[in-house]
Amino acid sequence: MSATFTWDSVKRGSKKSSTGEFTSTTTADGTIHMFWERSTGEFQGIDHQVITPEGDFAKRPTIDFSDDFAYVDAISAQAFDNGKDLILVLDAGFYGLDNNIPTNDGKLKVFYIESSDRGITWTDPELVAGTSMDGIIRHSPSIHIEQSTGRIYVLYNYKTSKENEYCFAVAVREPGKKTFEPEILLPKIPRADWSHIGQTVDKKNSKEYLHAVGRTKTGDVIYSRSSDRGKTWDNFRTLGSGRTKEAKLQVAINTRAVEAGIFIQYDDTYESILLWSNDHGDSFIRRVKVGYSDGKTDLLNICGYNGKGLLFSAHHDRPVEDSFIKVSIIPDNPGNLMNLPYPFLKEDKGYMRQLGIHCRYVAQGHYSLTYISSDPNFDLVFVAFGTFKGI
Repeated sequence: MSATFTWDSVKRGSKKSSTGEFTSTTTADGTIHMFWERSTGEFQGIDHQVITPEGDFAKRPTIDFSDDFAYVDAISAQAFDNGKDLILVLDAGFYGLDNNIPTNDGKLKVFYIESSDRGITWTDPELVAGTSMDGIIRHSPSIHIEQSTGRIYVLYNYKTSKENEYCFAVAVREPGKKTFEPEILLPKIPRADWSHIGQTVDKKNSKEYLHAVGRTKTGDVIYSRSSDRGKTWDNFRTLGSGRTKEAKLQVAINTRAVEAGIFIQYDDTYESILLWSNDHGDSFIRRVKVGYSDGKTDLLNICGYNGKGLLFSAHHDRPVEDSFIKVSIIPDNPGNLMNLPYPFLKEDKGYMRQLGIHCRYVAQGHYSLTYISSDPNFDLVFVAFGTFKGI
């Protein structure tokens, strides 16, 4: 039986007022949680909406940080497999005063909040790292939950108090603990903004690997690996390079689909390039051209079960002819990306901002796909729902 795909429906969500950073994650029951950073006047916080497995939209209480921070700069979310526990990490800053005018003093710190009731209530912000206010900056965090144990890793960019000295740092929270261990500094790197942490497990040799991927200000894609739960790390190596403006990065790791697989998508000038490894990062296959990209809104995600799955790559831009959603069946041939029909009507397209792509294993050979986008002002959310069969 050959694989088939159909778009089942397109829905428009409720109007909202958030215009800031976006992140989303999926709980085990298939609920998609969407988070927007919102800074309006004196209010600092995060808007929270969900898409139910049935495709309905629901509003969650807004997370209010007004008494804690002057601004929230970036957010990252992940869910535990139990279907109800969520954790958000964010970098947040404080304003100094210059002639009684608030100014950004650059003192970003990494915090986390948790929910044990599917996002109805949240804990107060707690520091992951950055207890001192000595000018050291920690920002752009990413999070990984080791689902088998509950161990939590947070990777973020770190600028020391020395001039032009940068590195990544990782903080670990052991199972059953409520606080993170002191941060571990990775080898020094050029200045970087984008970071991602993930994990693969080599069952044959009883090894676990953590993977740190970043993007430097000069456009290089850099990679490091740890085989001792983040205590020590290899020196960073450069996997690719490209444009420097808006040099973003997408990384996907899902051991249910590909046990040893690491997938990285980045923009090289005005092309999207896909790299992948099938040996836990020992080597990478390079420079598979995915399509045109402006580097701002690429998406990459994997879903899978029992060693097989789907890899999705998506990009939305103007003109609409340059937008695409592509998919490959993995691990057979990740570089063989097939085009999917674009889900939105012509009058909906315009210049939209794509926000997230989520796929979920439903049953044998059957996967669901949810593609999230919005209008340029983030006023409306557009969501397309699709189905794969015969994988």
